Formats: sequence, C-alpha cells, structure tokens
Amino acid sequence: MIQLRGFSKNFDNKTIFDSVDYEFKNFNFYGLVGESGCGKTTLLRLISLLDNQFDGELIVSGKSIKRLKKKEKIFVWIPLVMFSLMHSSLII
Repeated sequence: MIQLRGFSKNFDNKTIFDSVDYEFKNFNFYGLVGESGCGKTTLLRLISLLDNQFDGELIVSGKSIKRLKKKEKIFVWIPLVMFSLMHSSLII
C-alpha cells in the first residue's frame, strides 16, 4: 500500500500539490486524468522516487520514505517504479 499524507510539491513558486492525502491500495488499478500541466507526471515521478523534493509523507508498506536510509530506499524503489510504469499507460 502507498499512502500520501500532507503531500505537497512546489516548483518555481508554483504549487503543484497542496496537502494531498490519498491511499493507493494493493491489487487495485488507478488512472490519472487531467489537463496538460496539472501534475500527473510529477505525481508519478514523486511516487517512484525519481524526484524526492516534496513536503509531507510518502509511506510505502507502513514505512515513511523520508525516514529510510539511502540503502533501504532501493528496496522500496523497485516496486514503486513498477507501480508507476503500470499506471503511466493510463495517463490521459
């Protein structure tokens, strides 16, 4: 399970996400739909740890990513990338 708690992202003084709380449950399919530039790809990059500059918490299987040591992040990174790749085909 992947959880976002108080998840926020700013870029060039522009708020992309502001205090988002969401839970992606295991064995479910999700799609991201929105206008161009609304943050779909940014969200996938953040969830897959390709971008780690965010506020709030990203929790994977009950563990906060920010509290993990660098070596531990690789063990959650692979499933997160797979999650993102599976869902990137659903982006419209």
